[in-house]
Parts: sequence; structure tokens; C-alpha cells
Amino acid sequence: MSRCRGSYRVGAFCRAAAFLLFQLFLLDHLAAREAFPLREELAARGFSVESFHRDGLRVSAELRHRQGFPVVISSASGVGSDQVERFLGLHELLEDLPGLQIGRIRLALEGSRMTAVVLPREYRLQGEDYLAYLPGGMRFVFEEAWTYDFRLLVESFSLRVQGQFLTARQLSERIISAVENPAGYIRSSDPYYLAQRLEQQQRVLEDLGQRLQEQTRALEDQRQAQAAALAQTSEELTRTFREALTLMENELERARRGVVLLEGRSLFGSLRDLSPQALAAAFALLGEEPSLDPEELRERVNRTLPEGVAPLHRRHAEAVLAVSRGELPER
Repeated sequence: MSRCRGSYRVGAFCRAAAFLLFQLFLLDHLAAREAFPLREELAARGFSVESFHRDGLRVSAELRHRQGFPVVISSASGVGSDQVERFLGLHELLEDLPGLQIGRIRLALEGSRMTAVVLPREYRLQGEDYLAYLPGGMRFVFEEAWTYDFRLLVESFSLRVQGQFLTARQLSERIISAVENPAGYIRSSDPYYLAQRLEQQQRVLEDLGQRLQEQTRALEDQRQAQAAALAQTSEELTRTFREALTLMENELERARRGVVLLEGRSLFGSLRDLSPQALAAAFALLGEEPSLDPEELRERVNRTLPEGVAPLHRRHAEAVLAVSRGELPER
């Protein structure tokens, strides 16, 4: 009997606790509905207040539209009627965007500034779903009027779409033109992107200029090294040539002397004296006056020889003439 009474008490306690929790939830929900501004205007536009929490001036709330998408609101300075009206104005513009089905809206309030990030569930324009071009959603900002500022990813381009949100048609046309001709859109509508590209190109040009200067210096160093090596090689070749020329001249002189000595032998074959001075003077004189005959050559050479030097013999003079003219005298 006592066990039955105990079970009954536990059950009654649980039912009472559940009823109290339900009452608290209902009161909290009703308080949220009462505290959030412009509830009737929101309801007329299809929004219901799902939750509303206030901690001093900090507010967090969630609305839900009859189409099913949530609106998450955060504010550090409360939510006023003016801000709700501005949001409803944005929603009216969004409703006019053809093909847009909203998946979620995040609304951040900072004083008089409002930022709304719209994450589409689908955005179909001209038979194509543009959702893939909007990985970050669509960002709208209110300061004095609603503006849009977001990016489209088209091919390898990141296109910034920015401007005042005047009409849904104007925004739709800008998005379509950017997707259909991204390069043309950049040239005409995205100065920020062009500035970035220009800065990148300037950095590339500066890098190329620096590399060109380094290569120029390297080539100049190489040229100077090659010039020094060439000068050294040229000097070595000149020295070698001069040495070879001197050697050849000495060999030629010895050959001439040998021929003249042999051709100037006596009747019995003995070699007559032939001084180097007389031989050199004979060849030098023939170089100046090649028409001299042997006797004239002998006489003029012997007149120039100093005392004590063996005079030039006629046979030697004939041999010098033969060597100079490339012919040997007849015996």
C-alpha cells in the first residue's frame, strides 16, 4: 500500500514539473514575441519570432520565414524598429531578384550599420543555377542605403560585384554580364581587381628588371674576363709569332749565308771569307736598288764596310743577286 502511494507521488511530481517547464517555455516564447519590435509588420511579411535573448544591450534572435529559411540576428546594441524596417526593405528587394531562393540570412547590427549575408539555396538565371558562382553568398551593407559587395568565382576570375542596391533588375544584369564575359567585366567594373593585377604585374616587372640587371652584370663580368683572357691569349700569340718570325728570319739569314758561301767558293772549292756585315749590307742595298749589277753591288758594299772587315767578293755579290732574284748564277 505504501509502495503505491510512493509511486503516485512520484508521478504527480513529474507531471507538475513538466507543466511548469511548459509554462516557462510558453512565457519565454510570449516574452520574446512581446519584446521583439514590429512583430505585426514581420508577421505580415511572413516572418515569425522563434527566439529572442537579451543580455544587457547584447541581443541574439532568430526569425523564420514562411518559406522555411531562418534569419539569425546578432547585435551588441539592441534591435530597434528602424533596423527591422531596414531589414524588411532589404527583404523586399531580395524578393524581386528573379530566380533567388533564400537558404539562410545572417544579420549583424553594429550601431547604425547593418550587414546581411544571404546564402542562397538556389539562384537560377537564364536557365542556369548561379549558386556555384557564389561560394561566399551575397553580402549587403546598410549605412545610409543598402549596397551590395560580394564576389563571383567565374572560371579563374574572382569578380567583385559592388554598388548601390537600387533595383533587383540592375543587380541581376550585373551578375549576368560578369558571368557571361568575366574579362570584359573586369575591364569595366572591377577597379580593385585591376589594381591588384597591376600591382602583381609591377612586382613581376620589378623582379624581371632586377634579374636583368643581375644578368647584365654577370655578362659584363664574363665579357671582361673573356676580354682579359683574349688579351692575354693575343699577347701570347703575338709573342709566339714574333719569336717564330725571329727564328724564321735567323733561319733565312743562315740559309742565305749558306747559299752565298757555297756559291762564292773559289775555283778549287774552298770557301771564301764572308762577313755577316757585308752580307747584310748587300741584301739591304739590293732591297733599295734591285737593278744593281754584281760589280756595282760589290763596290758600293765594300765602300761602306769598316776597316778590318773582309770585303765582299764578286762571286758573293753574284750569289746575293741570284738569291734575291730567285735564281742561281751560272758557273
